[in-house]
Amino acid sequence: MSHPKYVPMVCVALLSVGLAACSRNDGRTMKEPRADQTETIAIATTVPIPETVSAGNDLPEMTLTTPWQPDAAIDISFTCDGANSSPALSWTGIAPTTGSLAIVLSDDDAPEYVHWVVSNIAPTTTGFAAGQVSPESVVAKNSSGVVGYSGPCPPPGTTHTYALTLYALDQTIKATSGDDASAIRDAIEAASTDATVSTFTFRR
Repeated sequence: MSHPKYVPMVCVALLSVGLAACSRNDGRTMKEPRADQTETIAIATTVPIPETVSAGNDLPEMTLTTPWQPDAAIDISFTCDGANSSPALSWTGIAPTTGSLAIVLSDDDAPEYVHWVVSNIAPTTTGFAAGQVSPESVVAKNSSGVVGYSGPCPPPGTTHTYALTLYALDQTIKATSGDDASAIRDAIEAASTDATVSTFTFRR
């Protein structure tokens, strides 16, 4: 007993409209297509490219200007071997939402030693003259036991790297002049919204 053969339908899409034909194996003979009727049609699908929107950042960039070049040796006048006077500083780019500013001078080679901490600086202040701070500032007792500035003073024969950081805070902190520098530094870092740092070295 013979079984019918099932031949799959094959559809050919031709360029000319109305020339699509399907072979059904029904015994009829199809005409051979002309050369100009055998081109296939390539359909290009256009995928819209989503527009990229930049988040943007309208906040100004904080900059800190110091008497030394970045990563250079500090002048001896700012150290324990000189006048031991705090440097003149200036800054720009403070965001209008800033609640206060703060300055911390620390020793990268002795992180627990804090040379200078000044907090609750008015955000409208744009700098300090040498040896001075703004009148509203809160000045901490540093690791030398001095309320104010103690310049770099590494052990003789060694070179230390120091970081002077300007912080922008979202508030003023609860502190009074003479409070411990490390505790005030922790409060500053907790309330900081932005910061910029200048590093330098000193060798004795």
